[in-house]
Amino acid sequence: MLKKILIGFLIILLIVFGIVIFKKKSSQSSLLKTDTPELKIIKSASEFDYPPFCVVTKDGQADGFSVELLRAALAAENFDVSFYVGPWDQIKQDLTDGKIQVLPLVARSPEREELYDFTEPYLTFYGAIFVREGETDIKTDQDLFNKEIAVLKGDASEEYVRRENISQNIVTVLTYEEAFRRLANGEFDAVVAQQRMGTDLLKGLDIKNVIALDYRLDKFRQDFTFAVHEGDDELLKILDAGLSKVIFDGTFDQLHKKWFVESNNDKFSYWLIFGSIIIVFFAVFLTSFYFLKK
Repeated sequence: MLKKILIGFLIILLIVFGIVIFKKKSSQSSLLKTDTPELKIIKSASEFDYPPFCVVTKDGQADGFSVELLRAALAAENFDVSFYVGPWDQIKQDLTDGKIQVLPLVARSPEREELYDFTEPYLTFYGAIFVREGETDIKTDQDLFNKEIAVLKGDASEEYVRRENISQNIVTVLTYEEAFRRLANGEFDAVVAQQRMGTDLLKGLDIKNVIALDYRLDKFRQDFTFAVHEGDDELLKILDAGLSKVIFDGTFDQLHKKWFVESNNDKFSYWLIFGSIIIVFFAVFLTSFYFLKK
């Protein structure tokens, strides 16, 4: 009798755990599911290392919050999208030249108003100053004027430091990975970058001797949008409509949770769920064993 009860609980345990895993995977895959055949394909591109907004998978494909959000917004309007991955300065120029039709992650700025048209912003973040751990001379942006600072070529960070005359010595790099690795190895005095992206990238690169100062660059504000070539009103309307739909139907919140919350806690969540099931199982088993023996 006891053996049958134990086998029964083990079967229930496996079924419950299987349901949890299946529901999690199916909910993520359903974000971009569409039954519409032969969708018109919109050309886009994504940058190398701007986590969690734009990242590159192991097989070289574009991924990340903004990439998935653009795909979902276009799918809501019965469009598909293709991506290639390249340096930010290149893909930004490709949009200017009309080689692609939209970019998923563009901060609206005065320097870009004459080149692009923008959707409504979907997220806002601020910039930060990254320095080597132990740095004491740099506390605010006022301390950067005589320092060598690195920024991403063509990025909003470069526009900001030049617009505000932050430093006399500005070095541009093609990727933030290059910037942070060189800073960690003793080059430059600081890197100016968006705070969330920089923190995530440092963690992914396992660079431990570079930190973000606890000082927000209020004038380095990034209102992130989808951007199209100036004058492409038709695509802009499609993007705004699709963005409104994915915000209204909850897709935006699911993607935000996936990339800004769950990405750091997936393994912990699985073990928490599994551990909870094990505890409940043994509690029920021991209780049943006690009463059966009695």
